[in-house]
Amino acid sequence: MNNSVRPRDAASLVLICREGERIFVLMGRRPRAMAFAPDIFVFPGGKLDANDKTISPVTPLHKTTLSRLTTSTTSASLATALAITATRETYEETGLVVSKTGVGYTTASHQESWPPHDYPPFLDRFGILARAITPTSSPVRFHARFFSIMVQSGATQIKPRSNGELLDLDWWPLEKARTLPLFDVTEYVLSLVAQGRTGFDTGPVPLCHYKNDRLLIHNR
Repeated sequence: MNNSVRPRDAASLVLICREGERIFVLMGRRPRAMAFAPDIFVFPGGKLDANDKTISPVTPLHKTTLSRLTTSTTSASLATALAITATRETYEETGLVVSKTGVGYTTASHQESWPPHDYPPFLDRFGILARAITPTSSPVRFHARFFSIMVQSGATQIKPRSNGELLDLDWWPLEKARTLPLFDVTEYVLSLVAQGRTGFDTGPVPLCHYKNDRLLIHNR
């Protein structure tokens, strides 16, 4: 066991698009050369950077999302910083930015510093689907928050531009996404989307954690 490794704060963004009766989610595959979990499909995301705490969003997190995320171990400022993390990582890995009305491209390149000058972060439409803590047996551990956002119809025509961190990056039909090689936590998050969850439920945020490497889910 590796109990001495403290989980690092991290965040992912689950972009959900409804086209008629079908639901699509944005996902990509971790490269085969990755030492950890190669060829696994994931949502855009990554670890909290110190700079994420210094960015002020144009609009704050929705009051429901902020209330559900704020706990004895997660302050309101950390919750906001994590939403910034999810937005930044999505921009870096897919080229897409969140605007007042949906997602689109910025005129900036992947290499420009965050946030791009023409798309400062908007957080008021972010929900929170779940959070997860990596097993103690893992050499790298994270406490990840899975934010969600419903994007505009037609967003599936806006093709993401991978920076190489995620391959086969695309808007995947939900029924197909659930058959891809996935982490068990990703399977759970997709099951919530399939149930019609948007991240604005009342009550505690579901917590995915492990005992003897077996997934447990609390606060459902």
